[in-house]
Amino acid sequence: MIRNAASEDFEIVRDLLVAEGITDSGFFTKERYQRAIANWSRYYLVEEREGKIVGFISGFDDGGIFYGYMCRLVVDENYRRQGVGEGFHGDFGDGVGTA
Repeated sequence: MIRNAASEDFEIVRDLLVAEGITDSGFFTKERYQRAIANWSRYYLVEEREGKIVGFISGFDDGGIFYGYMCRLVVDENYRRQGVGEGFHGDFGDGVGTA
């Protein structure tokens, strides 16, 4: 199930990103994460399977006019090649132009 990322997802999302070298824990702080999900919630999504967060995508848009930009996409290594990224692509793209 893909849903909007929530504040309580922070540690899991951070750990996924850090494990893949996408960011470091000094930059990806809880304060920044909470500010981002408050301002761009439709572009901060997690995939949850069997109660476990297995993927995360984040991005932003140009004010809903034309474009959405994907910034980070990570999938737990145990859930790769199972359609998580494809699901994100569809849900993320659906948010473009809906500001």
